[in-house]
Amino acid sequence: MSIRARLAIAVAIVLALTLLLLGGVMVRTTRATLVAQVDDELRSFTERARKDSPGLSKDDGGGQFGRKNDYVHLVVSANSAILAAEYAGYPGEPESPPAVPDLGTGTSARKTGRIFTVPSRDGSFQYRMLITPMPDNRLRITASSIRDIEEASARLVRIVLVTGLIAMAIATAACWFLIRHGLRPVDRMVDTAAAIAAGDMTQRVPDPDPATELGRLGTALNEMLARIEGAIAARAEGEQRLRRFVADAAHELRTPLTSLRGYAELYRQGALPDEPAVRNAMGRIESEGARMARLVDDLLLLARLDQSRGLDLMPIDVVPIIREATEAFAIVDPDRPITVNVPEVAMVEEDRLRLRQVIDNLLSNARTHTPAGTPVTVTASVTQARDRVEIAVADAGPGIAADQRRLFERFWRADRARTRSRGGTGLGLAIVQSLVEAHGGRINVESQPGRGSTFTVTPPANSNTGTAGQ
Repeated sequence: MSIRARLAIAVAIVLALTLLLLGGVMVRTTRATLVAQVDDELRSFTERARKDSPGLSKDDGGGQFGRKNDYVHLVVSANSAILAAEYAGYPGEPESPPAVPDLGTGTSARKTGRIFTVPSRDGSFQYRMLITPMPDNRLRITASSIRDIEEASARLVRIVLVTGLIAMAIATAACWFLIRHGLRPVDRMVDTAAAIAAGDMTQRVPDPDPATELGRLGTALNEMLARIEGAIAARAEGEQRLRRFVADAAHELRTPLTSLRGYAELYRQGALPDEPAVRNAMGRIESEGARMARLVDDLLLLARLDQSRGLDLMPIDVVPIIREATEAFAIVDPDRPITVNVPEVAMVEEDRLRLRQVIDNLLSNARTHTPAGTPVTVTASVTQARDRVEIAVADAGPGIAADQRRLFERFWRADRARTRSRGGTGLGLAIVQSLVEAHGGRINVESQPGRGSTFTVTPPANSNTGTAGQ
């Protein structure tokens, strides 16, 4: 059963119970009010009859004038014998008289002065009866028919039932319409969920109203779907990147392995004629082995950084590290001008070895991708808020014309035609980015064709940052 049907049935049941309760209260209250009016009139008639005559009242009933008599007036003895009687109704067609109860001593004492209900003798209707004492142990009995009240009550019950059923039907239909209209956002959510289950992750709940609970639910559902779609896209991109990474790593390893196998095969077959040829082959084998070792070390380092492992953080001064890196760079490439602009002290909380590796990789990147003799500048500066140290490595080379967002991808090269001997493994900048992000910092690149490139490393803010002068 649908939620609409359940809600409509629940509303109909509650409405039926409410109408039944209200109708019952209304009928009982109306009947009680009318009976109270009859009781008041009955007491008034009895009092007038007592004052006018000790016997029957001949002028209040009106029966002798051809009019309908509204009251029954009886005089009975102590042993319940009727001494005088005047019945209700028309003189020629009196109504069925009330069934007078046994008026023994105990009964008369209990009922005297009280108004109670008794049936007529034929049982077709009821009377309200009042017993009052008279001289000589006689009792005056006055009664008034409540047939009209019972008939009015019956009509009122029928009216309440009919109108209640009509009102319940109309209200149930209106509730069904309102429920159906109010649950349209749920239908849209169901349609959206079905479309997503079919594979369309771009579906969203249309136009959720933030002023309603279902609207807020739709907004939350859209946000959740956006996050799920982003997570799925990120996962797919990660899997694609992993496959590309594995393929590139296999490709990079295949070349030195092929060289190693080739020289080993030459040596095994005796194709190396003399000692110089053997030394050359062994040198090439050693070179390719060293290149493979560097590649494996880089891959291992990236794997450890992906798992947030291998960092030994402590407060360090970046100035000596920059000077050591630039001095080593000058020894490797003595013909390239290098400028160092650093303060006397610039404290950060980093892993010393990894920070040195970041600077070395950036300098190596500048040496590899710029012509010989291109000037390089290394700068360390403290931000104006004195909470961060920025390290910049700039070159005056040809700049980067390719997509700069891909510079930090693993095994990606801006120039696909570059040889591996000159272009490296393609992991240098990827390692730099992983190291910087592992420390909680960030790296940015600014480059324009013909105007050089600047790589800026910003470690995270910490309380140890500072400088002692320029």
